Amino acid sequence: MEFLLRSGSFSGHPALPLTTLVLLSLNLKGTHGLDLLRKIKGDERTKSLPVIMLTSSQEERGIMESYKIGANACIVKPFDLSKFVEAVADLRLGWLLISPPNDGQDT
Repeated sequence: MEFLLRSGSFSGHPALPLTTLVLLSLNLKGTHGLDLLRKIKGDERTKSLPVIMLTSSQEERGIMESYKIGANACIVKPFDLSKFVEAVADLRLGWLLISPPNDGQDT
């Protein structure tokens, strides 16, 4: 959250670019991904960031809760690291193509 909010050790860093996409795992050490998602979506400074939840299982409960909190998508992670890296690259490119950044101008 410090990184996203540009606070703590990240204060003074430039603002996040409009193309920022958050990839968040449901299972994190020390905290649960849903708790962090609640913080992201509950803060005025970060609530509009697109968040894609990553999970290693197809457990419907966590996926449904992610959508209720405000996740933009949920993806089951591939177990092979190279396939995961490829999937993330494809995901980011696809997201940028379908969700171009808002330049602040009305169209």
